[in-house]
Amino acid sequence: MLSKKTVISHGRIVLLIALLALSSAGECKSPLEAVQMLRSEKILTYYPNYLSPDQKKIVLEEWDFDKQDRTLVQNIKILSLVDGTILGELSPSTLSERRTYVEANTVWWDKNSQSILFALSPDYATIYKWDVATNDIAKVITAAHNISHVAMSKSGELISYIEYLSETDRRLKINSLKFDKEVEIDKNVDNVTPAWKSDNALVFSKNKAVFEYDIINHRRQELVRSADLEISQFKTVSEHTLFVILNTDHTVGNHGVVRSGDMRDRNTGKRIVQYDFTTKSAKNIMFFDGVKTGVAVTESYVVVPFLIDDLSLLLLYDFANVRLGRLVSAAGDDDLPMSVLGSEAILFRRNAKQIFLLHMK
Repeated sequence: MLSKKTVISHGRIVLLIALLALSSAGECKSPLEAVQMLRSEKILTYYPNYLSPDQKKIVLEEWDFDKQDRTLVQNIKILSLVDGTILGELSPSTLSERRTYVEANTVWWDKNSQSILFALSPDYATIYKWDVATNDIAKVITAAHNISHVAMSKSGELISYIEYLSETDRRLKINSLKFDKEVEIDKNVDNVTPAWKSDNALVFSKNKAVFEYDIINHRRQELVRSADLEISQFKTVSEHTLFVILNTDHTVGNHGVVRSGDMRDRNTGKRIVQYDFTTKSAKNIMFFDGVKTGVAVTESYVVVPFLIDDLSLLLLYDFANVRLGRLVSAAGDDDLPMSVLGSEAILFRRNAKQIFLLHMK
């Protein structure tokens, strides 16, 4: 069990002082200039797994309303973070005879940032591979049941996913793309996308506990346990460091799938736990109250969005040096962090229809 009283108290005090100072200071000017990468007339959505490994591309969902069919229409776009151009587009409904959508928790880039894996909902038992450069689409895996929470190993040879036999029967499996061999790792796991520490080790959660599974020796080791909060997301920044993001609240979508990182998950508390694989120790970095959506975390800092009245704030908390700074603030705007690009830039969405890149240096 984690000891968290002093850390949580300290985090709340720091943020409370900062937010009170910002809210009483009147109009706040952004200390850094953001560059607009894309402006759309339609709603844009994204998830943490949509950023490519080389951090030069990102998948975006563009949503529109079909007045004739009275249904939502989804289009997938690949945005270049180098020059803001659209590198590829996909209309999911062209792959099916009925209206269908790319399931967010099945999207994953290959190691070369050239292709993405995805499945279609509402029946997402087949995983496709889309080559963005050639626009070729091929079936990779067809399971007996729906698949979600897809993650590819570092080498690109293994893929993990959760297969849903029923609402309550969720099974974590690994599939070798090279040999088309499937292995079941565990049953009744949480609705959270696993994280690959290496090709031989997979991190997943079950019953509010985080485990590392040794694929070679078939052994499971508990890393972190949370008695009171729901586990929302993992992020392995190296073979030595794992971040676990926990929610005080969570949004559940179709088939019991937690839509981690979704913009609809608003006004929740977040706890960020750092686990060191070398020392086998865990510590709370920060506890945030009133976060309006998901957070973006790196090895040394976290970007947190807040909304005070009509003032939108992106705050950066440097937990290595225990410092809190304001990145972006704009009256009437709704800014949400998308991804952190190394230590140099932060990608964020404004008012659901614009994508900005904020350079830190």
